[in-house]
Amino acid sequence: MKTFLMFLKMEGRRVVVFGGDEEAAQKTRLMLKTDAEICILAGELNTELSALAAQGRVHHTNTPYFENCAMTFAATGCPGANAAHAALAKAHGVLVNAVDQPDICDAHTPALVDRDPVVVAIGTEGTAPVLARRIKTQQETQLEPNLGRFAATMGRMRDAVAQRVHARERRAFWA
Repeated sequence: MKTFLMFLKMEGRRVVVFGGDEEAAQKTRLMLKTDAEICILAGELNTELSALAAQGRVHHTNTPYFENCAMTFAATGCPGANAAHAALAKAHGVLVNAVDQPDICDAHTPALVDRDPVVVAIGTEGTAPVLARRIKTQQETQLEPNLGRFAATMGRMRDAVAQRVHARERRAFWA
């Protein structure tokens, strides 16, 4: 395993997306599921990203701003521009995901099965994204659509269970 899978808290953190077309929109859609502040660096935005900026869901800027930045996506559609943006972000100590350029990535975007708060990530370290999507499709059919609501209910019960069920018996209770 060359990469380590983890889940990052995004609340109060920034994500910078370089690019204003479909590749940038795909990464932006993914980040909109989080609590991150999303800044899009591009001269122009496509219709979808323009609408998100008009709604205040993302910030559109031409100036890189890496303070409190958790990660960046180089998603311009141009390998040379992506490499330049990746180098700029790395110079500021920020993790980079460059679309279809795994050799310059610090982080890879997994295929996700999203049953928030239950999330299953399938990664191939950037080597076989089509395979990851195929596995995701298989897993989508395996997990109940309401699994997230069930997990959220369990989360709300944690304190009450901790007060009423002895520590030795809790694992059996939750099982």
